[in-house]
Amino acid sequence: MVTCFPFPLNSGFAVSAIHRSTTQSHQAVVRFGTHINDVSRKALAKAIGDFAANQQFPRFLVACFPQPDDKLSDELLVCTNWPRQFYEHYVRTGDFTQSSFVTHARESVLPIAGPDILLPHQAGDELRRIIRSRTLQREKMEFSVGLTGCDANGQRYALLLSRDDRGPECDLVPIAFGAMEIVHCFALARGATGSDKLSNREKECLAWAAAGKSSIETGLILKLSPHTVNGHVKSAVRKLDVVNRMQAIAKACRLRII
Repeated sequence: MVTCFPFPLNSGFAVSAIHRSTTQSHQAVVRFGTHINDVSRKALAKAIGDFAANQQFPRFLVACFPQPDDKLSDELLVCTNWPRQFYEHYVRTGDFTQSSFVTHARESVLPIAGPDILLPHQAGDELRRIIRSRTLQREKMEFSVGLTGCDANGQRYALLLSRDDRGPECDLVPIAFGAMEIVHCFALARGATGSDKLSNREKECLAWAAAGKSSIETGLILKLSPHTVNGHVKSAVRKLDVVNRMQAIAKACRLRII
């Protein structure tokens, strides 16, 4: 049974480097891509390793979200500690892009969780049982949570967390917020924070709007006309690729622009 959770997220790199996580509960090999320098690799490996371990999901994969004709590949991968043979199976067969998780995520931004979300969407019950018993059970990846999120440049990421079926009840709220932080962490490593998109005035106007000030009040504080304040806010809305002031404030806060 697959469960969807109502916590929408507006939340890549080729494989060449390997880092062994230093967290006590997380000794699996973590692979990162060539777009991240050595210092960032260590920080990111610890961030995703600590996050996954704290949520009691020892296995994880982060990748650029695939286009319809893509397979999971070294070019899409951000990082993973999936067992090598398990990862290579998904690269070879294309099962990742045909999985229930990716099929669901192409139609919805809602997180999804269940025992079968890594399996091909159209796999029959018997095939699912065989795959789960022979592969997922052996690798202790019988239950997974899948989320997607976007960075400031609009790049969409897929985040998968997996564990065996004996884990505690799954609470998607802290996982969802933690996933936002992970996406932000990767975006920082790639220089994709979005802060360079906004002028100082646009940041100031959004910050005062986030504090609950109207355009008139913001204008008095910044010694600008309300019309100019509205202009800066509209410009920020456009640059952040959202549709209104509230979404711009939310995205700017999430990306730590304000």
